[in-house]
Amino acid sequence: FPSLQYTVLVVPNAENSLPGPVSLPRLNPNNSRLYYGTNDIVLTCEGVAGLKMTIKANSMKHPDGEIVSPGRPALLSLNQVHHDQIPMPMPDGAAPPSAWTLQPGGATFDPPVAVEYPNMSGLAPGGAAFFLTFNHDTERFEIVASGHVLADGSKIVTDPGVGLTDLSFYAPGIRG
Repeated sequence: FPSLQYTVLVVPNAENSLPGPVSLPRLNPNNSRLYYGTNDIVLTCEGVAGLKMTIKANSMKHPDGEIVSPGRPALLSLNQVHHDQIPMPMPDGAAPPSAWTLQPGGATFDPPVAVEYPNMSGLAPGGAAFFLTFNHDTERFEIVASGHVLADGSKIVTDPGVGLTDLSFYAPGIRG
């Protein structure tokens, strides 16, 4: 299971509870890859055919800020998250066709992680798409990257130079 930071306000001398259960997706070990930082790596995800994330060589830092290296590699994991198991509320009107978690949480990337996934929404070729991620500092989903539908209409890809720069748990793709 992934780690998850969740802010909870506890009121003394009162019954305290969460608004609902917090579901954590089970991480599939088949979706894990050891990354040494020296080569580009492409992650795929069992259960979401066509989802790919490309991490460039020397682009990833561990949550403590140290760059990933052969002496200190990182275990990367890209997993599907079912809509009924997203532990944070989606913004009003957001209904992404897929959701995922890229671990380890707290890692950062420069250049950003490039994302490619099937055009399950049926957007027209050239159509705009936006990528959300959950920001634990603001405790809400935020748009972090733009993308577009390829000319053949088959896939949505992040635009050049943009993508996921930090791992804040979920990164669902939504149409714009």
